[in-house]
Amino acid sequence: NVWPEVLEELKKVKVKNYSIYLKEDFMFGYLEYAGDDFEGDMAEMQKIPIVDKWTKLMISCFNPFPNNEDNESWVMMDEIFHLD
Repeated sequence: NVWPEVLEELKKVKVKNYSIYLKEDFMFGYLEYAGDDFEGDMAEMQKIPIVDKWTKLMISCFNPFPNNEDNESWVMMDEIFHLD
């Protein structure tokens, strides 16, 4: 379970409707962001000690996505279909 302090920090940067799914070795995350500067907000949030501690703990659960030039744990995906 995600630590409550981390959940509060996610809410502060306007992340909502956040889910993570796991199927065998594939992890997929979905979130909605209601702010104006996603990259900036995520970078600032990562500077918060409890978030950094959580990230370092969880990194062992990740294998870098193939062809991920930045070796990031999460990579952005292109939306190819949407229905309201």
